[in-house]
Amino acid sequence: MDYQSFQPGGQSQNQAQTSPPLPEIPKSQNLNDRLMPYRWHIAVVGVIIIVVLFGAYSYLKYTNQQNDAKVAKQAEEAQKKIDEIIQKRAQDMTAGQFCGGIAGIQCPSEYTCRLDGSYPDAGGRCIKNAIACTEEAKQCPDGSYVGRTGPNCEFTACPK
Repeated sequence: MDYQSFQPGGQSQNQAQTSPPLPEIPKSQNLNDRLMPYRWHIAVVGVIIIVVLFGAYSYLKYTNQQNDAKVAKQAEEAQKKIDEIIQKRAQDMTAGQFCGGIAGIQCPSEYTCRLDGSYPDAGGRCIKNAIACTEEAKQCPDGSYVGRTGPNCEFTACPK
């Protein structure tokens, strides 16, 4: 065996010529003709893909709507808590706020400055004004009496 007759794969030129030829695909058939027997299979697979994609889209849309409602409710609750905290801190800040001193800092109208000393530039803290109603009485039609109560010192309703 000489070097020029040697073929890759360990076969000589003589052996390669004796192997059976591979079947050839007729060149007259194009891709459309070759896929024709499988057209129903392809259509069914296409419909299945469309149904799966539509189902996935519907599921995601449904869960997204639920999440939107849940997030909106959580945001509303969080905002209420924040508002309560801000309001409480504002009240607490005013209740213990510094007043008086050399600058003469005033308390809001519903608070009074309780000074820590009696010298001219004494400072203190704001305290909430106590509401004291006058001790008047009102006679009701049935002969009973009612007094004043509440932050506006109004007479309570007469019994029926």
